[in-house]
Amino acid sequence: MKKWIAKLKTFFQHFLNDDLTKKEYVWGVLVIFALKLILVCMQMIQIFPGEAEVDDELMFYAAKSIGRGEWLGAYSWATIAKSMGFSVWLWLLHVLHIPYLIGNQLLYGGACVLSANALSPVMEKRRTRFLLIFILWFSPFATAQFTLRVYRDSILPALILYAFAGVIGFCMRVRSDWRSSARYAIAGGLFTGFSRLVRDDVIWIYPFVICATITYVLFVLLGKDVDDRIKKVLSTVLSVAVFFAIPVLLFCAMNLKYYGVFLINESSDKDFTAAISAMQRADMDLPHPGIAVCHDTRDKLYAAVPEMAELGKTLDNGSYYHGYGWQDQEEFNSGGFFWAVRRAAFDAGLTTNGKEAKEYYRSLAEGIEKAFAEGKLEGNKNARTVSAFLIPYDSSFLTPTIKELWNSSKCILFFEQTSSLAPLSYANMEQTKEWWIYTLSMPSFSAKVGTDEADYYFPQRVAEWIYCAIRWCYRIAIWPALILCGVLFFKETKKSLKGIREFFSMDSSMNVILILGVSLSILVRVVLMSYIEVTNFRIGTYLLYLSGAAVLVILIAAVGAAYGFERYMAKRKGEQKGEY
Repeated sequence: MKKWIAKLKTFFQHFLNDDLTKKEYVWGVLVIFALKLILVCMQMIQIFPGEAEVDDELMFYAAKSIGRGEWLGAYSWATIAKSMGFSVWLWLLHVLHIPYLIGNQLLYGGACVLSANALSPVMEKRRTRFLLIFILWFSPFATAQFTLRVYRDSILPALILYAFAGVIGFCMRVRSDWRSSARYAIAGGLFTGFSRLVRDDVIWIYPFVICATITYVLFVLLGKDVDDRIKKVLSTVLSVAVFFAIPVLLFCAMNLKYYGVFLINESSDKDFTAAISAMQRADMDLPHPGIAVCHDTRDKLYAAVPEMAELGKTLDNGSYYHGYGWQDQEEFNSGGFFWAVRRAAFDAGLTTNGKEAKEYYRSLAEGIEKAFAEGKLEGNKNARTVSAFLIPYDSSFLTPTIKELWNSSKCILFFEQTSSLAPLSYANMEQTKEWWIYTLSMPSFSAKVGTDEADYYFPQRVAEWIYCAIRWCYRIAIWPALILCGVLFFKETKKSLKGIREFFSMDSSMNVILILGVSLSILVRVVLMSYIEVTNFRIGTYLLYLSGAAVLVILIAAVGAAYGFERYMAKRKGEQKGEY
């Protein structure tokens, strides 16, 4: 015991004196990883058998189908309605006999290490990189309740962090060997592609990836003291594009083989989106809060479009309102209409396979457009959308969206919904065993007597006490950390304002662009989800949908904390202030 205490003391001394050896750095990272994984072992998963047929259950049973050699399973209205990359990950963990919660954390841990390595040009000291890994690794968002669902968003923050780290890595290596840039470009492209296979709406990170790549090209071509300019540009740009395409094309190829359609998912397919958008354009008295296509508009569509009339025989028979709308109002909610249409079309025998579904939705969109052209329907020019999930914008949405923007920001900055305890799973013992055996993670199936609250063992409660202490540390520390990142941003901005040629030759200029790019990406995600919550979901602020932005907030805060720590240590030692 004394030996370990002595080693720990030596580690901290070397950390404070900035002379950590490579061995100490590696072992330090492994130790903090092990400490958190012990806490993760105390966590349980939450399952919803019978209640999440297009969410957790869809992913779970698709993973089991992969194991049987059936890809994502027999075709139905839901089989490839979503991006199903998470099911591949879940199947892989099962094959490797890695517990679900542990596997997810290991994936996230790799993203933390890659982030620190990507930032090494400005974080040359091992202790600084260790501090950044520490802050990212113990983030309360990484163990929050939404991560305890067997669902795609549990790994999405890790994939987004990988993608951003890869892009930041090659951008910060403008004057390094082209091979170094290419390695990070491969990671950036690959994990951007993987992210697309997990969630459809991950396109919100595309502007950062594309703009950062263009920025890198400009810095290489216009900057001073850059060698192998053409080789760097070609290797980096091609690495991003090719390695983004590889997982996406492979996934599309598998869908073509099993379902006859070369696409990631049917929800974002142009024909399905065109059909839903055309239906919304037939509504002349928008908006209808929480309703995508109202009953009166559907009646007009049934009367004017034969393909729609055929769908309406099933869609409006009354049974589809359950789970997708309100029976008493005969209306479908915004989030449910999309699923109700798909299910009704499948049940009516209109979309029995992937190819038939694509053809039907194309004919449906064309039929509605024909009705517009012939004057059978009046079209609302303000009702166009770019996604089947979105509701056409109306000025009445502005105020509630701003309010939701505040709620979403508060959720992230105050670490709300980050308890480590899984809410009670509503499952019988047979269902519990099925999920437990497959994921090697225990569901929260035991309830307190006479309540619908989950019952936790003493070690789980102790783990939550520790998590709670960590949350409060982050709640307090995030504010000065973000302020310090702002100070770094303005300091680097001041350095870089020295003319165009000089701008593209200074590391500070790239630092400014990257901080700004990450910050704007956070803003885009939060604004987008605030709008969708107001117009579509209407379930209240949910950290699950904000998790991609949350992990980037922690990254920004970690950079600020590392910057502030090094300035403090320099001042403490009486060193002359230098560039960070």
